[in-house]
Amino acid sequence: MTAYHFDPEYPPMKEYLAQMGARETDQTRILFERGLREGLIKDITWDEVLEYNHGIAWLCNEHVFRAMKAKGQVTDLDYYDFFLTVYGDRRGEVPPSYPFKTAEELIKLVHDAGGIILVAHPHEQLQHIDALLEMGLDGLEAWHPDLTEEEKERAYRIGLEKGIYISGGSDHSGQCGGMYDSFDVPEKCPFWLEPRSVGTTKTYFEELRTRSKNR
Repeated sequence: MTAYHFDPEYPPMKEYLAQMGARETDQTRILFERGLREGLIKDITWDEVLEYNHGIAWLCNEHVFRAMKAKGQVTDLDYYDFFLTVYGDRRGEVPPSYPFKTAEELIKLVHDAGGIILVAHPHEQLQHIDALLEMGLDGLEAWHPDLTEEEKERAYRIGLEKGIYISGGSDHSGQCGGMYDSFDVPEKCPFWLEPRSVGTTKTYFEELRTRSKNR
C-alpha cells in the first residue's frame, strides 16, 4: 500500500509508523550483525551506523552502506554485491518485531489520519481490487517494473473504469538504488528500467497532489 496526504502526527498513525520504523531497523541491525559474524562486513560498528544516520528512525541497507562509504570502505560500485550478500532475500529470514496491519486495518488508519491510499505494484493481485475497493481503497499503481505488460494495461483499465486514482512507481529499482554503477553496461543490471517506463503522468500526479480527479 502507498499512502498520501495523511497526518503523521495522528496518534494511532504515529504509533504505527514508530512500530514499522522499529521493525525495519531491528531487521537491518540483525542482518548487519550477521554480516559482521560472516565476514561480509568489517571494521564498522552498529553504533557508527547510528551515529552517521543520526535522527533517522527507519534504517535499511542503504543507511548501512552510506556509513561504510563515509568511512571509505566501499564505493558505489560495491553496492550491488553488498545488497545481495548481506540483505536482499535474507530479510525474509528475520522474524518481524511488529506485524503489518491487514489491508482493511491499514486503509481505515490512513483514512482516519486524513489521507488516501493506493495499492502498490499489484502483481498477481488485480483479482482482489474489487474487495479492496469495498474496504475503501482509493486507487492503484498501474505502472511498475514488477507488473507484466498485460497487468499494466489491465490495471490502467481498472483505474479508468472505477474512477479511482492511478499512479506508478519503481521502489528502489534503477538508478535510485545505486545499482547501475555496478555494471559496465547498465542495461545488464537485473533492475534496469527503460527511461520513462515507470512512474505516472502529469495528469494523474496532479490528481493525487490536489486530491481531485479531472475525469
